[in-house]
Amino acid sequence: VRDAAGAPICLQGYILDITEQKAREAALLASEAVVQSSFDAIISRTADGIVTGWNAAAERIFGYSEQEMLGRPVGVLVPPEEHAEFARVNALVADGTGVGPFERVRLRKDGTRIHVEATVSPIFGPGGEYIGASAITRDVSDRKRSQRLAAGQASLLEFIATGAPLPAVLERLTRFVEEHAPGVLASILLLDRDGTHLRHGAAPSLPGFYCEAIDGIAIGPSVGSCGTAAFRRERVWVTDIANDPLWEGYRELAQSADLRACWSTPIFATDSSLLGTFALYHREPRPDCTGEVELVELATHVAGIAIERARAEDAARSSEERYRDLFENANEPIASVTMDECITEVNAAFERVLGYSRAELIGTNLAGYTTADGTETSHDATQRKLSGEVSGTTFEQEFIAKDGHAVILEVSSRVIEEDGRPVGVQGICRDVTARKAAEVELRGLSQLNRHQALH
Repeated sequence: VRDAAGAPICLQGYILDITEQKAREAALLASEAVVQSSFDAIISRTADGIVTGWNAAAERIFGYSEQEMLGRPVGVLVPPEEHAEFARVNALVADGTGVGPFERVRLRKDGTRIHVEATVSPIFGPGGEYIGASAITRDVSDRKRSQRLAAGQASLLEFIATGAPLPAVLERLTRFVEEHAPGVLASILLLDRDGTHLRHGAAPSLPGFYCEAIDGIAIGPSVGSCGTAAFRRERVWVTDIANDPLWEGYRELAQSADLRACWSTPIFATDSSLLGTFALYHREPRPDCTGEVELVELATHVAGIAIERARAEDAARSSEERYRDLFENANEPIASVTMDECITEVNAAFERVLGYSRAELIGTNLAGYTTADGTETSHDATQRKLSGEVSGTTFEQEFIAKDGHAVILEVSSRVIEEDGRPVGVQGICRDVTARKAAEVELRGLSQLNRHQALH
């Protein structure tokens, strides 16, 4: 304070308490730090949709920098088919209602569509009026993709379980992979029985001449991606076929098919034996295929199940065919019955011995073709086997043929089990009728001779 002459005479000051203001500033700084360090995109906008806040996570998720988005309409992130839903959410938020979390599709700067999970909350001014909104947005594309892959895998496994033929399964699998990795061409090669060659399995999008050319290639240390992967028993990445030595002998073939990159993964059985290879081709050099790893791992797993199951079925079918051949062409009569002796199976020799056709025998009871003594003998033998006294029995049993004559069969039988439970009996027979008649005749002659000697 100065006097009339301008000389200072005292000091006068005003003190303003700014404690709350400084606390608000500190909270704001802390809030900004949280926003910038968040893994979720935090976007604020005005009531008319102009972006006023854009954090680092928003830059990472959508590809736009903060400078690019501040002052722009947030609607640039919304694809055309989402406009109606976007408007509905905005209307709800403008009425003071928070919305979410909800899942929608949004656009990145490069045009890529991504799945996001968002929660939108209204922002109010000092007088309680609506002035804008804030959205917390999370990229759930990986989660959605994993869900789609899991659903696809379940569908493929169900298709396998229906007993679909292997070629149909492999084609559906390759098309599934191509659907989830646009631009790739999938191929499956099967290891031949000789263990040294790869055979065409499925490649619906590769040129036919290319599939024919590689069908039957021998595996080796430098046989493209697939032959090498099978030889090494490990994944082989070839990012540029034109310049990779592994493709030296097949480069022209690949280029004529417009193939520029290929990575191949071995397919293994549960016992770690090699079943084949799964390959993804690209029409341009592809330095990075890491985004396809999850998809390929799923595909090789499903392919392994399908191929192993098909081979097991082939082996069982072959074994059944060999059994049927031996069964049908055996010289000895063979018959199978249930535990209550209902006939379930007979071979041609059994038909010939009794004179009945298979159609006449199947479904009828064995007791209808044996004498009472023969039936009792059969029951006793079965009980001995079931009690564990013996594993197999051999006995003579008298049958009555269709024309009424007696047939004596020597029966060697065993119990048939399923899952450890007895379900029937199978007998292999030998016709001893002539032998028994000769024995009777021989005994008769012997008695006659003794009688004559006595007299």
